[in-house]
Amino acid sequence: MYLAQLVGINQEVFSKWKGGGKEELTRSQVQVLESFSAAMNRLLSFYNFRRELMTRVLEARFDEYQIQPTKLTPPWRGTSLREYMLSQGLTGVNEVDSWVQRIRSANSH
Repeated sequence: MYLAQLVGINQEVFSKWKGGGKEELTRSQVQVLESFSAAMNRLLSFYNFRRELMTRVLEARFDEYQIQPTKLTPPWRGTSLREYMLSQGLTGVNEVDSWVQRIRSANSH
């Protein structure tokens, strides 16, 4: 259901497309899915593929007033990662992916 919402189509159409049916996604919908997949794979890798930790990260809410913004602050302040990407679409997915890459880079130094 989440992926269908992320690309802006109903669950039935998405399920049929995913199952190899005749339904087609637009180029922009496919781009959202590809970007989401890349971002989630990088995030999973960052968390050493620990699914339970990844689930917590997707659902955790960060209160804006408790975080001093820096270049390494997650872009989803004030909401959960899951809700942020859903509300921001491709822009949000790309911002999350950029954040993951910045964090990885900062941790490698």
